[in-house]
Amino acid sequence: MIVERMDVLEMPLRFSRSFNISRGRIGDVGSRAPHVLVKLFSSPGSGWGECRPSHLWSYETRETVLTTLDRYLRGCIEGEDPSDLESLHTRMDSVIAPGVTRGQPIAKSGIDIAAHDLFCRHRGISLSEHLGGGPEAEMPLSFIVSAGSAEEAAAQVRGAAEDGYSGFKIKIGHGVERDLRMIEACREEAADAFLWADANQAYGREDSISLADKANRHDLDILEQPLISTDRHGLVELAEHSPVTVAIDESVFTAEDLSDFISLGFRGAVVIKAAKSGGIHPARRMIELARRSNLEILGSGLTESMVGFSASLQLFCASGMRLPADLNGPQFLEDDVTSGPLVDRGVGRATGPGLGVEVDQRGLSRPDLSLTAP
Repeated sequence: MIVERMDVLEMPLRFSRSFNISRGRIGDVGSRAPHVLVKLFSSPGSGWGECRPSHLWSYETRETVLTTLDRYLRGCIEGEDPSDLESLHTRMDSVIAPGVTRGQPIAKSGIDIAAHDLFCRHRGISLSEHLGGGPEAEMPLSFIVSAGSAEEAAAQVRGAAEDGYSGFKIKIGHGVERDLRMIEACREEAADAFLWADANQAYGREDSISLADKANRHDLDILEQPLISTDRHGLVELAEHSPVTVAIDESVFTAEDLSDFISLGFRGAVVIKAAKSGGIHPARRMIELARRSNLEILGSGLTESMVGFSASLQLFCASGMRLPADLNGPQFLEDDVTSGPLVDRGVGRATGPGLGVEVDQRGLSRPDLSLTAP
C-alpha cells in the first residue's frame, strides 16, 4: 500500500464553554479554535489525522502547522508505505530538525495518526487491535474544571459527578491560596474521585513546595507541571520531596526527554499526549520507557475533535492505562463535524476499523497559505 496524495484541510471548531489555563484563555464560548486535518489517500481507501495547535500551550500555531505540513512534510508520506512508521518518522525528523526537543511534533502527529488510520482500515481492524488491545477501547475520562472561583469549581464538579464522571482535572495557577480553595472545594464535592491539578508552569520552586504540602491535606492525587518546563532539576527535587505525586507534561516531548528525567532520578508521573510526541508511534516509546521505569502514566489531549480523541483513547486503552484520561474535546467543542466515538457517563468508547471516525467534509476548507510563506 502506497500513499498517493495528502490533503491538508482546516476545521475551525467553536467552543461550547470557556477554557482557561494559567497562561491565558484557550477559548471563549462561540470562539473558534484552529483544527487542521490530514487526509491520506491510497488505492484501497483513506485515513484521517488531526493537528490541534495552541500558542498558549506550545510554540506551534495554526500557521506553522499548515506550512510545515504543506511545504515540508508532504514529501515524507506521499509515495511511501504508511505502515513503515519508523522510516516515516526518520524522514520527518530529517526534514524538520529538532530544537531542544522534537521539531514541530503537533504537525508531525497529524501525519502519523492518518497513517495509522489508513493501514488499520486497510486491514479491517481497529487501532486498538493493531496496538495490542481489543477491538473496542473504553476508559474513564477526567472532567476539566476551568473556573474562576472555588464556588464555580464546586458547581462544575457537582454537575459532572451527576453525569457519571469519576475523575476531575482542575486548571490552577492563580495563586497558591486561591488554588487551594479550589482544590478543597472540588474534593468536598467528590470525596472518592481521582483529583488532578494542572498548574501549566505557573509557579516557582518555593510556591510549588508550599502548594504540594498544603494540597496533600485535601488528598490531591496529582500535581502537574507546577514549574517551568526547563527546570528539570527543580521538578526532580520537588517530586522527591512532595507528598503529592508530581507529574511532568510540557517538559517531556520525547522518550529522550523522559530518559533525561529518569537519569536525574525523577520518580513521579508522566503525562502522555500523542500530539506533543509527534504521534502514536513515538508516544508508545514514551509509554514503554515510563513502564520500565515504574513511573505513573497519565493520558491527556489538546481539545481535539473525535479524530484526535479516538487516536489517543485507543492508544491509552491498548497500553493498559486505567486512570481517567484528560481527553476533553467533547467537553468543550460545540460543532464537531467528526463522529464515531462516544462519551457516556464519563466514559469514552471507540472502535474501528482504524479510528472508527467519520468526517463530514462539508465543514472543511483548504487553507490559504499565500500569506504564510516560509
